[in-house]
Amino acid sequence: MAYTLDLSSALAKLERGKAHIDALRVEIEKVYADGSPITLRREYEPEQGRVVVRIDRVIDIPDHWGLIVGDAAHNLRCALDHLCWQLAVRHYNGVEPTDRNTLQMIHFPIVTDKKKWQGSVVHQWADPADADKLKDFQPFNLGPKSRARGYRHPFEGFCGFDGVDNVDKHRRIHLTYIAPSLKSFAPEDTRVFRDCRPATGFINVAFSGFPTNLGDELAHVEVIPTGPNPDVDFETDLAGYVAIGERWDVIKALDAFAEGVERILGLF
Repeated sequence: MAYTLDLSSALAKLERGKAHIDALRVEIEKVYADGSPITLRREYEPEQGRVVVRIDRVIDIPDHWGLIVGDAAHNLRCALDHLCWQLAVRHYNGVEPTDRNTLQMIHFPIVTDKKKWQGSVVHQWADPADADKLKDFQPFNLGPKSRARGYRHPFEGFCGFDGVDNVDKHRRIHLTYIAPSLKSFAPEDTRVFRDCRPATGFINVAFSGFPTNLGDELAHVEVIPTGPNPDVDFETDLAGYVAIGERWDVIKALDAFAEGVERILGLF
């Protein structure tokens, strides 16, 4: 009789991971309810001859948010590994493997090079049809153009050697921080110059998107003073979001990972 997969533990891990994500989502929304996570100040700096917009305030991030991120990532990773254990038991006709070397091989594969897929250890403990289903979710499916733009596949980012889960388990708690997201400046024809006139007519952007510090420059306009209080209305629409790693929106990244895990489990 063919072995029937028992995905109860994998599904339980998935739900636990999603519960952590939802808990973090609620905490972040409560912080956002108090206003923008980033506020700005604009002032004239006479020594440079420019009106500058700088970071005036960034909300404090609770220390335990990084712990929640790690817990969520670990449960989602565990859901995949629990699935793979069941696939291995099916491969071995319902008999749980006990050999140490085999046990070490049974985990959800993370393969970034398509040429290495056929040589992956997954083929040693999973039936071909099962391995083929996992292939569609491998990081090597992320196209070269996306990689060139700095994108990483969610499974690679969370399950890979340098992924969120491994780093949280073995190295350090992940830093969560407020990353600014520059949207737009006020249109040129709406900018108002007071006690000054433009020196160049250009807004010089110094925005990087990395973790912000108080006083960081966002942008400036070079001006020629014509009165005692030079100022320029060129406020920008600046949003902020809670990020981890390389400016990943933490909730969007975790949601994408959870969605991927759910899709995989739904195939079996």
